Amino acid sequence: MAGANYGGENEMAYSGLDTYLNDHIAGATAGRNLAKMAAQEHQTDEHGPVFSEIYAAIQADFDTLQELASALGVEASASKSALASSCLDLLALLASAISQREKIEEQRQKVAALALKHTVSA
Repeated sequence: MAGANYGGENEMAYSGLDTYLNDHIAGATAGRNLAKMAAQEHQTDEHGPVFSEIYAAIQADFDTLQELASALGVEASASKSALASSCLDLLALLASAISQREKIEEQRQKVAALALKHTVSA
């Protein structure tokens, strides 16, 4: 079986476990990174402590999951972990773009209101 080295009679008992754990690690990577992003985003507001606590709990669970996979001899799937990280990077980029778009729209509305005020008073 690719990835894990279970050996002997336990081979059937662990069939698919490496795939399951690597899929779980990929999902956990995305969740951990998302929690970290939220904790960083809110570190200076009233929600900061809650997000920091959530991130710490998720990080601890993630570490336990990796230790379990390692103890079972499951080799990490670099491609699945990279995909999970890349998806989160894309999500962060999208969130940033949406935030920028909202700021631009807010400025556009202010300029339009000033232009209208100037046109009416002229």
